[in-house]
Amino acid sequence: LIQAYNPALGLLFSQLFIILLPALLFIGKNEFKSLISQHRRKTLSGFIVVVAAAVPMYIITTFLFWILSFISSSHSIDVSKYSELLKIENSNIVLIILLYAVVPAICEEILFRGYFLKVFRKYGIITALIFPALMFGVFHFQYIKVLPVFISGIWLGFLAIKTKNIILPIAAHFLHNFIVILSVNFKEYDPAFSMVNQQGHYKIYYIVSALFIMFVLTKLILKMNLLTSSKDDFT
Repeated sequence: LIQAYNPALGLLFSQLFIILLPALLFIGKNEFKSLISQHRRKTLSGFIVVVAAAVPMYIITTFLFWILSFISSSHSIDVSKYSELLKIENSNIVLIILLYAVVPAICEEILFRGYFLKVFRKYGIITALIFPALMFGVFHFQYIKVLPVFISGIWLGFLAIKTKNIILPIAAHFLHNFIVILSVNFKEYDPAFSMVNQQGHYKIYYIVSALFIMFVLTKLILKMNLLTSSKDDFT
């Protein structure tokens, strides 16, 4: 209801009071500290991988969204409304980045890769990867977004399990949303951001290259010692 009246205010309210506050209450103070603790040197090496993966992951999720949008008759209206909210000429660039990149990255990761991943972790790594990612996809309330967001949720969950904290998932989430903001505002200057040419045909070499890069980066991060302890869930 608040978002219907004021999208920005509604988003901020839902992120802080419907997502973040309950997650913090369930997680607890001590557990929350463990979720954000990590050695700087290990964080830096992981952050480099996250930055390298930001554009390939964006390409993959955009490609999936582009495919699924063909089965929806109303997606263009929804996308148009969302794009208007992200345009710099309609608001302050700092406010847009704060509301649509920083706040969701922090709040949603604390809930999905903090609380929910912990809940499902007791049932095994696969369960901890799939169920929070699926909930993350459904949470976006548009069926054409479920699969793309689910795939990104798998990557975010992988980072969280590998590092046992949410610093890298927050960084990856922020970078994805930040690239979306850039794609809305600057795609006319750099066609690579749009990923779809003027004839509506997806440039297949983008998705092939993105998949290959993500494969290499995933293998790389599996070999990296990013844990603050010696135990690694993926070995």
